[in-house]
Parts: sequence; structure tokens; C-alpha cells
Amino acid sequence: MANYNLNKNGNFLSRAKEFYETLYYIVAICALIFAAHWFSQQEKALYNANTYHSVSHYNINKTSYLLILEIKIDNIGNVPIEIDSIRIWIQEILPLPIDKKNLLPLVQLHPNKQIEWPYIREIEERGDQIKIKKIKPGEKEKIVRHFVIEKQKGDHLIKITSEIENKEEKPAGWTQTTLYKFK
Repeated sequence: MANYNLNKNGNFLSRAKEFYETLYYIVAICALIFAAHWFSQQEKALYNANTYHSVSHYNINKTSYLLILEIKIDNIGNVPIEIDSIRIWIQEILPLPIDKKNLLPLVQLHPNKQIEWPYIREIEERGDQIKIKKIKPGEKEKIVRHFVIEKQKGDHLIKITSEIENKEEKPAGWTQTTLYKFK
């Protein structure tokens, strides 16, 4: 009878051991799947940059300015940023175009209404046109572009917008807008 109880307990212990080994492998597999999912989600959030504009101008002659735009990019993420495209457009706000003068009272009544200002310059660069292709984490880069802008009488205000797209995060990217007044 003592042998019978011993065999019964031995059988129980071997089954318990098998159960816990199986449970261990199931938990380990679930942990690996969870970790892989977590890391893939974190990867998306690691692309991060700050962009800034620095704008200046010089008189070229009686009718034109040389506008110098510096786009400063600071990669504050944890992975390199690969620039796929750069788009810059300049819109004229002042002097008010004749067709926009009637819109000002309407905008005051409806502040969410957007005015589509006339474009005076627009460039887009892709591929080999872009000198800076990759910005490593913690690095800062500067993109400089020059534009010739026609002088206007009276106040002259422009809106400069730059859009930089990251190759890995399409269609995401970084957009910066600056208002600049010629003096």
C-alpha cells in the first residue's frame, strides 16, 4: 500500500512539472509577442524633429530683394531622419491684392475662414536635389535657400512655409510657417 501512494504522488509530481513547464513556455511566447508589438509601436513614435526658420533679406537693386531662408532641423528623436522631399512656398499678404480686400470684413465675422493668399514663389526638391539626406539622432542641420522677391510699395508682408517629409514616415513630416515683413 505504501508503494501505491508513492507511485501516485510521483505521478502527480511529474504531471505538475509538465503542466508548469508548458505554462512557462506559453507565458514566454506571449511575452515575446507583447515585447515585439510594444517595440514596433515605440519605433513609430521615435521620429521626432524641431524645425525653425531664420529669414533675412538684402537689397539687390531698386526693384528686388534677395530673401535668404534658413531651415534649421534638430533631430530630437532616437532614429535617423531620411529626408525624402522639401517643399517651400512663399505667399504675399501685404500689400493686399485687390481681390482680397473685400475678404477682410468677412474674416473678422468668421475667424475660422482661411484666405488663400497668392503664391509668389514655390519650389519642391526630391532625390538628388537634396544635399542633406540623413540627420542622425541628436544632430542639427541647416538647409539654406535663396529667392529673389520683387519690391512692393508700402508695407510688404510675406508668409513662408516649408514642409519636410521623412522617407520612413510618409506622409508625415514637419511643416513650419513664418510671417516676414520687409523693412
